[in-house]
Amino acid sequence: MRKLKIIESRIGLDQCDTSSLLSRRWFAAIGGARVATAASSYGYDDQQRTQFFKHARSVAYEAVHAGLDSDPMHNRFLVIVAVLAAATGLSACGGSSSQSAQNGKAIILLAVPQTGTGAQLGRDMLEAARMVLDANRGKAGDVKVELAKAVDEADPTQGPDPEVVTRSAAAAVANEQVVGWIGGFDSNDTALQLPILNSGGVTAVSPAATATPLTSSDPEFPGAPAKYFPQLELYGRNFVRTVAKDEQISIAALRELKRAGVRSIYAFDAGDTDGVAFSSALERTASSAGIKFAGHDSVEPKLDDWSNELDAVREAGADAVAWGSVPGSGESALWQQASAVSGIKQMVAGPAVGADTVRRLGGVRSGTLWFSAVIPDSVGGSSSQKFASAFKRRTGRAALPGAIDAAAAMEVLIAAIAKASKSYGPAAGGGSLRSAVATAVHSIRSVDSMNLKFDALGDRVDAPVGSWSASGGRLVFGGVTK
Repeated sequence: MRKLKIIESRIGLDQCDTSSLLSRRWFAAIGGARVATAASSYGYDDQQRTQFFKHARSVAYEAVHAGLDSDPMHNRFLVIVAVLAAATGLSACGGSSSQSAQNGKAIILLAVPQTGTGAQLGRDMLEAARMVLDANRGKAGDVKVELAKAVDEADPTQGPDPEVVTRSAAAAVANEQVVGWIGGFDSNDTALQLPILNSGGVTAVSPAATATPLTSSDPEFPGAPAKYFPQLELYGRNFVRTVAKDEQISIAALRELKRAGVRSIYAFDAGDTDGVAFSSALERTASSAGIKFAGHDSVEPKLDDWSNELDAVREAGADAVAWGSVPGSGESALWQQASAVSGIKQMVAGPAVGADTVRRLGGVRSGTLWFSAVIPDSVGGSSSQKFASAFKRRTGRAALPGAIDAAAAMEVLIAAIAKASKSYGPAAGGGSLRSAVATAVHSIRSVDSMNLKFDALGDRVDAPVGSWSASGGRLVFGGVTK
């Protein structure tokens, strides 16, 4: 604690009004990074700015080592967040002032890929969100709403970039007009973005993040979900998802596997949020489906030689192997080498693996089953079919499965902004639209236009789970699994 106070004093934060120890440590890291921001105004050259940046980073690390978080990987990214947030102008004392809509406009940012992996679905999600905004004539209540794409400077050939992911969220918090965020595209991104967005009160609605610990406790994620909400007391859990969570998906998947004759399942992942959360959900729900959970290993990303791991599968007697990490983490080698193991009858892909990857992987003996929060619009009920027809009229083609979840996210944010517009500003006793939206989203329990229902944690109630099978380069929808 003494070390933390010294750091705060050194970077001018000792007078900040931060009520909790966690928020003091958070702002200490951000304040340390502000040293880098000053370099630009002094007119220093590139080399001098680099030295300032290194100093800011070292001070931020000191704050982290003073006890910001017990998870080393979480620390690493929070330091990145701290430096980048300061560089975009985030205030160290109390975050953004966020007088959103002071000129009559609120901004919602869409944070899904527009290039590289997942680009086509990302573009369909953008079009779907625009459809909803247009249907509401560009307004939520009396507030004019603008939809924009989040900052994205990642190299599409290199996959997701944590620095870009965190920089985008920090830029959102720094923009006073941003009140809503549609993202992330998976749970890995969302786990990095949420602490930043919550620190500034920007409400996030994800059309794709399924990890249970984002909203509920999970033994594999100590401190979850509170650790994703550093300003919990001020803004609450300003997060909602429009898709099923892993626990719902695993229950449906295991029941389907039981019907397919699977007796025992072994789970692998690459140690990422998406993968570990899916493995954990399988472990916690397997017994209820009458399936033995044979084991769980987190392996090095992009592992080439799976011989030791597959030996463990043989010894455990598992006849199914599950993988839940994002594409490019090592699944290709696993699928190829598992085909030589006679006891493995079924390969199982979790929701984060993605349709294109599952189609490419194909099957082992009985094929690959992919369990996902994504289902075709044609089987999603009348609201889904109405969306599909409207999308095709607008674009001349069918929307990819999953695009509707971004439309649902936009509906939730518009409903929250409309409700918040009546409870902020001088006439309502002060406060910003941003903070009012963060409060309002907690009370959104249904969106009638899309037949959506949510619980108090922000999880979608009775969310559908799709079962897909892959073999011979084809991906076939098998139905909604319950």
